[in-house]
Amino acid sequence: MQTLVAQIHAKLKNELNLREIFIPNSKAEARCSIFVSHNYAACPKLCIFMQPGEGMQPGMWSRTIHPKTGFQGSMIPYLKTAIQGGYGVVILNPSTNFCIVNGHRAKILHSSTPEAHVSYVWKNYVVPNAAQEISFIVHDNAGVLLKTFLSSLSGHEQQRVGGIAFIESAHQVSSGDSNALREMLREKAVNFEASTEPMFTVIGSSKARLGCTSLSVGRTSGEANNREWTVHSVQTSAFVFLQSIASGIEESLHAIRATFPNKLIVTVNRARLTGQPYNNPFAVVQCAGQKKETVGSHKHTMDPEWNQTFSFPVTSSEAKVVIVVKDRSFPMNTSLGQVVVTMSEVGLNRADRRWFALRDEKVATSHGNGEVELTLEWVHDTFVARSDSFIRGNRMPTLEAQQRPRNGTGDGENYCYLCKTTFVLHRRRYCRMCLRLVCTSCSDRLFLPGFSEPKRVCSGCCDLQMMLHNKLPRMGGPGGPGSKNMAAVDSPVNKKNGEGHHFDDFTYQEDGFIMRATHNPNQHH
Repeated sequence: MQTLVAQIHAKLKNELNLREIFIPNSKAEARCSIFVSHNYAACPKLCIFMQPGEGMQPGMWSRTIHPKTGFQGSMIPYLKTAIQGGYGVVILNPSTNFCIVNGHRAKILHSSTPEAHVSYVWKNYVVPNAAQEISFIVHDNAGVLLKTFLSSLSGHEQQRVGGIAFIESAHQVSSGDSNALREMLREKAVNFEASTEPMFTVIGSSKARLGCTSLSVGRTSGEANNREWTVHSVQTSAFVFLQSIASGIEESLHAIRATFPNKLIVTVNRARLTGQPYNNPFAVVQCAGQKKETVGSHKHTMDPEWNQTFSFPVTSSEAKVVIVVKDRSFPMNTSLGQVVVTMSEVGLNRADRRWFALRDEKVATSHGNGEVELTLEWVHDTFVARSDSFIRGNRMPTLEAQQRPRNGTGDGENYCYLCKTTFVLHRRRYCRMCLRLVCTSCSDRLFLPGFSEPKRVCSGCCDLQMMLHNKLPRMGGPGGPGSKNMAAVDSPVNKKNGEGHHFDDFTYQEDGFIMRATHNPNQHH
C-alpha cells in the first residue's frame, strides 16, 4: 500500500503540478500533508476533495487501485477534470491524525482529529484566499465529516459555498440540524448513489434521509466493486452539477439529466481461444439493431488481436450488446461462443477493459471456446444528443404521430429513424455521425472529418452540421430533416472533356463541416 500511495503522490506532483503542504510544518516530526494546485490562492473558484475512511491517503477514493488501468480508484481523473475546468484544487487529509515518532504514537498538531484538520485547513488555506465559489466533492464517510463542518460555518462563509457533490454519502440529517444547514443541503447539494431506480431519477427515501436531492446512477451487476463503479461513473455528472448550481438546484439537475449516456463504444481487443488453431477468427458485434464485424486476416491462430472499435446509439439501461466470436470456414462460419453484456455492467463515461468468458450461443450455461477481451464505455455524445433534439424539433406534430412504429415496440430496430419506413421496403443503413438506423432515401455517402473515403450520413446530421456553421441552406428543404428528397448542394461536377463520361460528384469538407454533391444515380450504396 505504501508503494501505491507513493506512486499516486508522485503523479499528483509531477503530472498535475500539485504542491504538497505539510501540517503543522515541514520540520515537525509528527506531520501530515495536503495537496494544492499552484493557483489555488488566486483562483476565483475552488474545489475541495475529501477522501473517506481511516487510513486513506490524499488522492485515494478506494483502497482497490489498479495502476495498470489508469489508477482507477484514485482521485487523479477527478483532479484532471477539475484543473481543466478552471478550478483551483485542495485535497484534504483528515484521516491522518497521528504518526509514530521514536516508537511512540504522537498526535499531529492541528490535525489530531478529522474535524480539527478540516477546520484548520479551512481557516488557514481556504478562507484567506480569493475564491468566492468553493465547491466540495466527497465520498462515503467523508460526507459525515463534511456535514459536521458545514454546520460550523458562519453566514458569510456559507455564501462562499458553491456546490456540494456527495457520492454514496453516509451522512444523515437530524432534528438538531440548523435551518441554515438544511437549506444549504437542500439548495446546493446532490448525492449520487447506485440504485435499481432508472438513471438520474430522484430517490425519495434517500432524499429524506440525506436532506438533499439523491440521484440514481443505476447499478452494476458485474463483479466490480459497486462503490468504486459509482465513483467513476458520476465524474462527468458531478462537475456538470458544480458548474451549473449557480443557476439553482432545478437547473443543475436538468443539466445533469442532459448528460444521459446515448452512445456505447465497444472495442474488441483480442481473444484467447481453446482447441485447434482456427482458420480465420473474427468477431461480430450486435447492438441497437446493428451488426458490425472485425476485419483483417488472422489465419491459423488461437490468439487473434483485432483492436477495432465500434459505436452504437444506446440510451436504455436495459439494452444489451452481443459479441459473437466466429471462425471463417466454408461453406458456413463456425461459432466459437458469445458474450452478452447489459448496460448496467458497462462503465458510465469511463472505459472499462476486461476479459469475458465465451458462452455457447444456444446454451448460455455451457462454456464456449475461450475468452475475449473487450473495452466498453457508455458515454454522452453531445452531437448525438443535439442531432436528436434537432430532428425531433423539426418534425411536424402530425407527422410525428403518423411515423410512430406500427408494431408498438419502439425499439427502433425495424424502421428508419427519420422517415419511419420499415426496412422491408428500404435497405437498412446507419449514419456514421449519429449512429442511428436510417434508410437509403434518408441518407447519402459524404466525406467526414478524419476519413479519406465518403461515409454514409443521414440528412438530419447533414442539416445540423450546415446550420451550426451557418454556411448553406438546409439540405432537407421545406420537408425538414426527414424529407425523402435531399436537395443537392452546389459542388464541382467532374467530367472528362470530349468523352462524355460522368464521374460521381463528391462531398467535400470546409472549415470542419460537410458538403454534399449529387451522386451518380446508377451508383448503389
